[in-house]
Amino acid sequence: MMVRESQRVGKVRFHKRGRRRTNQKRQSCMKFMFQNRFFLKKVRWQISILAHIGFAISFGIRANFGVAKNRMVNNFTDAYGIFHEPQFFWSATELGMLESSFFYGYAISQIPAGILAAKFAPNKLFCFGVGTASLLNIIVAFAFQYHPFTDMMVIVMQGVTYPAMHGVWRHWAPPLERSKLATTTFTGSYVGVMVALPVSAATVSYFSWSAPFYVYGVSGLLWAMSWWYVSSSSPCDHRYITDEERTYITEKVGTVASGNMTLTTIPWKSILFSLPVWAITISNFCRSWTFFLLLSNQLTYMRDVLHLDIRHSGMISALPQLMMAIVVLISGQVADWLRSTGKMSTGAVRKLFNTLGFSGEAFFMAMLAFVKEPGIAVACLVSAATFSGMNIVGFNVNHFDIAPRYAPILMGFTNGFGALADGLNMPCNSTKNAKQELHGVQEATELQHSIEERAVKLFELLHENP
Repeated sequence: MMVRESQRVGKVRFHKRGRRRTNQKRQSCMKFMFQNRFFLKKVRWQISILAHIGFAISFGIRANFGVAKNRMVNNFTDAYGIFHEPQFFWSATELGMLESSFFYGYAISQIPAGILAAKFAPNKLFCFGVGTASLLNIIVAFAFQYHPFTDMMVIVMQGVTYPAMHGVWRHWAPPLERSKLATTTFTGSYVGVMVALPVSAATVSYFSWSAPFYVYGVSGLLWAMSWWYVSSSSPCDHRYITDEERTYITEKVGTVASGNMTLTTIPWKSILFSLPVWAITISNFCRSWTFFLLLSNQLTYMRDVLHLDIRHSGMISALPQLMMAIVVLISGQVADWLRSTGKMSTGAVRKLFNTLGFSGEAFFMAMLAFVKEPGIAVACLVSAATFSGMNIVGFNVNHFDIAPRYAPILMGFTNGFGALADGLNMPCNSTKNAKQELHGVQEATELQHSIEERAVKLFELLHENP
């Protein structure tokens, strides 16, 4: 009887402890849900969503030329059945070099932008980058007639956006909300491309090749006025934030985000010899190779290889970007949940999403090289983009985990190398796509598959689990 009673007591005690832990988890979950109710009333989420729109406009501007070039350099029949001869006579090599110059301009602005974002008000730098690029986008529609490389200044201005936004989140993002806030912001780039491709294709077809430049230029200027009102350099300087939210953010972020820095105080040696920094850099390079391969050549591929009409291909090409945006948002929520509940460490979460993203994208892009049926080809593109959304949660917010104080500089450094990938692949892939053969696509996608395989292996090898 004593043994049985002891066992019964033991079971009762175990049950009570288990129930107590269950109640604690339930209370913690309810508290989390209550804190995240009405998230649009919170300034940090208003900033995130408005920054999302800013990135959408910025990447829409970058997609303008990729669509407009189909009418600029080719024979073109518009939506009214009117035939138009080419207005610009650039060879495939010249076109590739022209596109490369855009990305070199983007690359050279990255590190300076990171330093400026770490030293000055990053929200103003972000506004300056998008607003100035929008104004120049209007001007460039005229300037193209005089010099083909005038669009380079637009890209230079856009180069400040990513480092500047990392500077904003350095002050505004509580540690366990970084994945959610950052991915909500950065999905604007995918939504921007998703919207820009059909919108630009329609405006080019119904109006002229310069129409999308005007549309996005005006939109960016209107956005800049809204951003100037909503944003601020830090919660302490914001005009209408509640005391509760200000206190919450400043307590969670702490002193990491305080203090200015100069070129001499930045730990360049530690940055250059950091293995996790190089893991992020390599991943950024490989991700950029694929992303801008699709951004600049997707419509051309659909027209020349799949033989789809530009008006239809503009709508179809939006599907990969839509799935990418959805997956990035979901991945950000899941990543922060895994971290906040202690189910996985931050390093393990980053590696998991990075591996899933690159591996899935590489697999479906490799399949694309051997597909001739348009329906299957589009399905492969959509599937590749769906998986690629996961790796953004892997490497693209990892700067905050490594060194939150220097996140803008790290983003400038790593994203600068990513931009170089865009410049290096443009002449090669433009020439291959100009063949208008499946063989050229096979060469480009096989190279891309090899690059992404190495991205997975090197991130696993170099990255440390914090």
